[in-house]
Amino acid sequence: MYDYAYDNPYLNTELLNEQFIAAMKAQERNAIYAILDAQKAQISNVGTDLSQGLDNKASDMKDFASNRLLSRLKDGLEGRAADEANDYLTNRLKKSEFRSPIK
Repeated sequence: MYDYAYDNPYLNTELLNEQFIAAMKAQERNAIYAILDAQKAQISNVGTDLSQGLDNKASDMKDFASNRLLSRLKDGLEGRAADEANDYLTNRLKKSEFRSPIK
């Protein structure tokens, strides 16, 4: 039996080293891909949270214009101007659409 691997004439140590280096590179690539996938998932979660927050803010703005602003304007407007303001703020005013910059 051989005492050391480099004494064994049937082993190609250069080939073994190349295979070891190739395996280490593949392992490192896989680790990098896993880190990138984790970061992409985290960014996606932030984008989802931001979209929900923007949707809530748009609803708050619509609520403010339809209810609070309208009640404050009723005291200052009369006649047709009051009717038009009421119609616009309750029926024709659309909810704002905010888009998240994170896709």
